Amino acid sequence: MKAWFSFIIRYIITAIIGIIAVIILVPIIQAHKSEIDQFKESLSLDQLATMFDSFSSNDADEDLDVTESTIVKSYSTTPSSSQNNINTPSSNNSSGQNWGIIAMPKASYYTPKGKFLGHLPPGTALKIKKIESTAKGNIAVCVPVKTMSEPIILTHAKYLTIRRNDMSSISKELEKLYVQQAQLQAEVEAIKRQNSSSLRKDNPHAKEYASIKKRYHDYWREVKVLTKKRDTTTGQEHMDCADKLRMMKGEDIRIADSLKKHRANYKNWNKTHPRPANDNKEVNMLLTELDRLGKAISKKEKSG
Repeated sequence: MKAWFSFIIRYIITAIIGIIAVIILVPIIQAHKSEIDQFKESLSLDQLATMFDSFSSNDADEDLDVTESTIVKSYSTTPSSSQNNINTPSSNNSSGQNWGIIAMPKASYYTPKGKFLGHLPPGTALKIKKIESTAKGNIAVCVPVKTMSEPIILTHAKYLTIRRNDMSSISKELEKLYVQQAQLQAEVEAIKRQNSSSLRKDNPHAKEYASIKKRYHDYWREVKVLTKKRDTTTGQEHMDCADKLRMMKGEDIRIADSLKKHRANYKNWNKTHPRPANDNKEVNMLLTELDRLGKAISKKEKSG
């Protein structure tokens, strides 16, 4: 009898403990799950980074696939010294929040869900909530200083000049200098991009490279037109388009191989015959002005 009574007592105590644990833990688990779901919903950053990987001289302005994302590494807005692709001037900041200015041309920006919103003009100021390091690069999670359609936006960290001083204490004159500096930096970068994408007339391989490049693009333009006609017509016209496409088959490989060869010749010559660093008068003038602005900004920051 005593054994049976002892068993009942232990059973009741175990049940009470279980009920208390459920009451305490369930709300905590639900709250934690809610936070995780919200974070996954708003910051699917590693998948977003597949878009940022396409940020080259031809920025891809398209929406992003943000499903099934995994963040590789997360850190605060105090990047380590190894992240040297981010410009981080040293200044005192009592507010503890970093901010940045767009200082690159065609700075694409996106919603936290990956929808392309457009390009931020050079000189745009952004408060930086955090910078996420992903497999494809560093992505800045920002709050616009001026009212925009989205309260939170994403852009590539390399588009920003990071500032560490307190935004609320900046004078109008210093703010103006920051904007001028960012706009000039973007202008210099735009000129450099244009120069790097344009063919060098002094390169002996330029003519052949330009010719095969045009042939390559003309070929694929014709393929696109014929494919559309084949898929939207019937009868004889449909058959003619299909026959032309069959006759063109294999030409793409030959053109691609030729393009690869001539591109390599062109680029290798450029590497062995680099342009002088100071051969662009416009860039040199802008760099001189940037140097002047940099000194003026440093002086204003030190004077408070």
